[in-house]
Amino acid sequence: PVALGGYSSYAKSRQTTILCLLILQTVVILSRWVFLLDILGGFIMAIATGFGWYAYKEEMHGTFLCYWGMMCFINGIFDFVKFIDFWVHSPFPLFSDNLPFSSNLRSLILILVPAVTLPAAVIAWYVYKDAENGGGGYEDRSERTPLRGSGGGSGPGLLGPYAKKGRRNRRTWREGGREREREIRREDTQREGAACFEPVAESQVHLRRQFWQKEKLDP
Repeated sequence: PVALGGYSSYAKSRQTTILCLLILQTVVILSRWVFLLDILGGFIMAIATGFGWYAYKEEMHGTFLCYWGMMCFINGIFDFVKFIDFWVHSPFPLFSDNLPFSSNLRSLILILVPAVTLPAAVIAWYVYKDAENGGGGYEDRSERTPLRGSGGGSGPGLLGPYAKKGRRNRRTWREGGREREREIRREDTQREGAACFEPVAESQVHLRRQFWQKEKLDP
C-alpha cells in the first residue's frame, strides 16, 4: 500500500470534474431524503460525499479523495444491486406516461445514485495509481507550499530564488553524501582485501625466519 499524504496534481487537473460530481451527489442525497424518504441510505451517501467535499476544500488531498472513492464504490455497488432488485420485482416499467410523476421520479433517483457514485471510485483509483507510480504527478505539501518571510503572515511574499537555492543545496548535500558513502565502501573493501593477505604475509615471514635460523645452525 502507498501512503497518501500529499496533494495530487492529477486530481487538481480533474478539479472541475470532481466539483461537478460532488454537486450531483449532493443533489441526489437531498432527493433521496425529500422524495424517497430514504434517510439511512442518504445519510451513508452523505458521509462519503463529505469526504469528497473535504478533499476539495483541502485542494484535492489525495488521502481523502481515496476515502471518498472507496466509500462511493461500496455504496454504489449496493445501490446498483438495489436498483436491479427494484427493476426486476416491479410490475411496472421504469418510466411511463401512464405512471404518476412520483413513480417516474423514484426510478430516476434510483438510477442516478449509482451513476454519480461509481465514477468517484474510478477517479480515486487513478489518483491512487498516480501516487503509486510516483511519476511526478503527486506533490508533497512541503514542496508546494510557498516560503514566506520571517514576519509571519505579513511577510514580503514568495521567496522564489531562495527556495530554489535551498532545494539546490539539499540536492548537492545528498549527492555529496552518496559520494562519501561510496568512498567508505571502497575503503572497507580495501581493508577487507588487506586483511585477507595478512595471514599469508605472516606465514611467509615465519618461514623465512625458520630458514635463516636453520642456516645459522648448520656448519
